[in-house]
Amino acid sequence: MLRADMDAMAEHMFEPLPAGEYPNLAEFVNAHVLKPGYDYVEEFEYGLEVILDGLEAALGTD
Repeated sequence: MLRADMDAMAEHMFEPLPAGEYPNLAEFVNAHVLKPGYDYVEEFEYGLEVILDGLEAALGTD
């Protein structure tokens, strides 16, 4: 994916989330997501695993 395409996609995704109202999200996006090499799929899978592991632990189903 071209850098310009990534920038446009990021702008569209974060448009409803103004940086002034979500400063931590804005900082994260600028520091990580918009940097070359950021892998959305890898990060999503990792985050999903963390959430599911947490739910499993909270439910005591491990």
